[in-house]
Amino acid sequence: MGITYYIDGYNVLHQWDEFRKPPPMDFEAARDAFIALVSRFCTTAGCRAVIVFDGRGRHLHRTEPEQYPGGVDVLYAPGHSSADSVIERSIYLQPSRKLDLVVVSGDRGIRDLCVALGALAMGPRNFLDTVRESLNNASRNLTQTAQRHTRTMLEERLDTGSLNRLRAWRRRLEK
Repeated sequence: MGITYYIDGYNVLHQWDEFRKPPPMDFEAARDAFIALVSRFCTTAGCRAVIVFDGRGRHLHRTEPEQYPGGVDVLYAPGHSSADSVIERSIYLQPSRKLDLVVVSGDRGIRDLCVALGALAMGPRNFLDTVRESLNNASRNLTQTAQRHTRTMLEERLDTGSLNRLRAWRRRLEK
């Protein structure tokens, strides 16, 4: 199945350069853009992600995860708990935690706790660098592939015999 990232959404969002650039990005737009970034990363890297946001605002009533392309689920912690507690519980409930679960948070306490439960952990900047590198590599590979497979004329792909027959047909049609 591959790696699944459990991401403390607001914690990582506040470290994202795009969010911190002036002019200030609308908070909901920033959250949506961050989810789209993680979705592109998961599609490219072949991994999954569960982004957990503290449950405030318009999503407070949601209990089921919102599903996005690329294997991304978005959860909002209930009002009485935090994203950290949702991530901790999710890691605890996983039957297999060896090398396939990664907790992404700037909170050292949640990272240490989840590592003790058998998950891996990384900070927000490290995760964002990993995302950027993965997307840049994918873009570079796509460009190189496109350059290798540029369109060629049919005449360049035909064997000499077929090409001569086509030229003969052309001469006959032109007469």
